[in-house]
Amino acid sequence: MPSNQPKWVLGTAAGLVLLAIALICLREYNQQLDSAKSDGVTIAKNQCAADTNAALLLSTQKALATVQKQLKDADDAVVTLRQQKAATDKQLKQLQGEIKYVTSTWIPPGKAQPEPLPHCVYTNGFVRVYNQSIAPSAANVPASAYPGGVAGAAKTVTAADTSLHPSNIQQSDILQHVTQYGARCNDLESQLNQLLDYLEKQQSAQGTNG
Repeated sequence: MPSNQPKWVLGTAAGLVLLAIALICLREYNQQLDSAKSDGVTIAKNQCAADTNAALLLSTQKALATVQKQLKDADDAVVTLRQQKAATDKQLKQLQGEIKYVTSTWIPPGKAQPEPLPHCVYTNGFVRVYNQSIAPSAANVPASAYPGGVAGAAKTVTAADTSLHPSNIQQSDILQHVTQYGARCNDLESQLNQLLDYLEKQQSAQGTNG
């Protein structure tokens, strides 16, 4: 049956339908575009976070490796110090074991048999010079009446100068002290050398990493 509606009405209706479809399509397109942008931003953020985490992990691994190297160098230094200390202690014990032997008897020139070692007098002045040369603050004995005198200069000796009086120090006392003092100096030198070696290794490592 023929339609009584005008053709323009049908055309308008079709146009509206097409417009509605176009709007729907445009809205879906925009939604998909926004979603794609959002996904792209999320991916970029995730990638940035991943890159940051990777850089942080690498930095942490390098720092850990540096600390482990420092600990190993320190452990090596401690092991070396203990070995050197043991060697010093062994030598000290050996030397002190010889003190009595080398300070009790002697063989005079031209004789074949040993004799008691003559008494050796160490004056108070000798002991003072000896002590103060090692420890400047040492003041266990009176100072000489001629402190800081020029070597070889003529001096008037008097009985009041207690620095020339005999002390109670024996040869064995001198050796006992010097062996102990020498061992202590050797230990301190070993510690200093190991510390310098350790610092040199750390500076070398920093230069390599830098």
